[in-house]
Amino acid sequence: MKNFDYKKLAREFRSEAEKNLPVDIEENHKTVFLDTVYKFSLITGEALAKDKNVKSPMDAMVMTQILSEWTFHKYID
Repeated sequence: MKNFDYKKLAREFRSEAEKNLPVDIEENHKTVFLDTVYKFSLITGEALAKDKNVKSPMDAMVMTQILSEWTFHKYID
């Protein structure tokens, strides 16, 4: 899919997650957490970019964001 830069989006979600981490999280957990958010966002974005059933970059972005946020909350919980 053209006009869907899933790599940039994954980096943005990682950056956003970093801004919203609890202040008391240990550094090793922080690294694993941020890498997990990035990797899940990247894998999802790439899969959606290649999926012919996804009709627009906005649809792909929203679905990637949902997974990214789910990953964030599951890790923090």
